Amino acid sequence: MVNHLLFADDNLLFFRASGESAHEVNNVLRSYCHASGQQINLDKSSIHFAKGCRQDVREQVKGLLNIQNEALNEKYLGMPTDVGNLTNGAFKYLEDRVWREFRDGWSKACLPEERRS
Repeated sequence: MVNHLLFADDNLLFFRASGESAHEVNNVLRSYCHASGQQINLDKSSIHFAKGCRQDVREQVKGLLNIQNEALNEKYLGMPTDVGNLTNGAFKYLEDRVWREFRDGWSKACLPEERRS
């Protein structure tokens, strides 16, 4: 199960929308900031909720995390943001893309022609 994605200075966290989960995420982020000396820019942070998430839960989670921006694009770092329970199908294109890059690029540059197939 994917629970986070990291890319350069961007992080995408997945967790159940609840006060308890938001409190735990807040503790982890606070510990990370303390240990690394880095800070989270809350003005650049955003949160995205599943379609069925109740408004009172949304407000509670946003308040606990101190993140008010509820906007997230259709894709983040080239990946779909709203995959629901169909994660295998949603990420199939990544597998296809990696294999295509391997077949068309890396293997031609690194493998002798008789070993490519």
